[in-house]
Amino acid sequence: MKHITVNTYRKDKYYPNVVKAVGKILTRADVVAPSDILIEMGNLSKHRLVMESIHIEQNLIKETVGSQDQINAAYGGLNRIQFKQSVILL
Repeated sequence: MKHITVNTYRKDKYYPNVVKAVGKILTRADVVAPSDILIEMGNLSKHRLVMESIHIEQNLIKETVGSQDQINAAYGGLNRIQFKQSVILL
């Protein structure tokens, strides 16, 4: 793994893409989350974020919880969520 420091981060090949993504996000929001940057760069979809966070919480951590919080965190706003066995419809 490449070691990035305060002195070298601007030389990283992803730096220009991160700066561009952050700039776009800040035109529509006051806060930038790391997941927002990955989504804006096309490295992560909101759907994948939802599915991974549900998997971690329910299967790895073994929490007995629903899935609404993960969906709302990824998609934001007001959503109509419909659960059908293993399918989630927004």
